Amino acid sequence: MRTLQEIKDSIDTRISDSSLHPIGLDEALGIIKISVEDVIRFSGEVGKKSLITSQQLINLLHEVVKSSLINECVNPILIHPPLSQANGEKTLAGFLKFKKQDICVFPNNKTPRNESIDFNGLYNTGTTEPYGELFSEHILSVNVRSQLSSLGNNILMFRT
Repeated sequence: MRTLQEIKDSIDTRISDSSLHPIGLDEALGIIKISVEDVIRFSGEVGKKSLITSQQLINLLHEVVKSSLINECVNPILIHPPLSQANGEKTLAGFLKFKKQDICVFPNNKTPRNESIDFNGLYNTGTTEPYGELFSEHILSVNVRSQLSSLGNNILMFRT
């Protein structure tokens, strides 16, 4: 039985090794299953909640997406954050606000430029965006959402 910290360290180690040994979806889901089972045995509901909110589990899925992009011949240099790194998410201007993106693939034929933006008063006049509208329009942004926090509800549902 592993402690919460041992589980987190194990996941971080596997993510940092993903550039040499890509993580497939089956492996990531297996790691998530075993990690959640271990943390529940060791720390109960509090441990499960801590593991889920720590982002380690979702970072495994980010690595699966990045590995899949590379398998489809996307240049790894264009992927942010890079393979095997969880930090370095890019913040892009949306219609209402700036938002961190889980995974971005930058265009290889556009040049970013610092540019002022003003969407009909939604941003303060003079707000700048580091990539510019043309570059940003050509970024492929992938965001991974999970329902891991509802895991307990789903398990209870199957028991009744």
